[in-house]
Amino acid sequence: MYVCGGNTFYLMKRICEFGFDRVINDFIKLGKLYLGVSAGSIIVCPSIEIALPFDENDVGLKDFSGLGLTDIVVSPHYTDDDKVLIDDYRKKNIYDVITLTDNQALLIDDKNLKIIE
Repeated sequence: MYVCGGNTFYLMKRICEFGFDRVINDFIKLGKLYLGVSAGSIIVCPSIEIALPFDENDVGLKDFSGLGLTDIVVSPHYTDDDKVLIDDYRKKNIYDVITLTDNQALLIDDKNLKIIE
């Protein structure tokens, strides 16, 4: 399954409204491959709050819970300019954060994490 980017909050709202969150969960439970890009990688995390400085929450989403398919938070499109924002997020939250540049990907196989460059 390939889930592309866009506005993280809009994507999360629509996925939940249409029950596609259950489809994604069931798909992954079958051992199938999920490939998320940008917002598609953020929504599988326990929280999508990391997107707040980058995406406008113009859909009024109040619950920033992600699908919780990982126990880490991914921050895509990372550059050195984002360091202060990401460091602040790390201080305020309980989740480990993995930053990924546009030249990296994160492979999660069961509980094993590997950054691919």
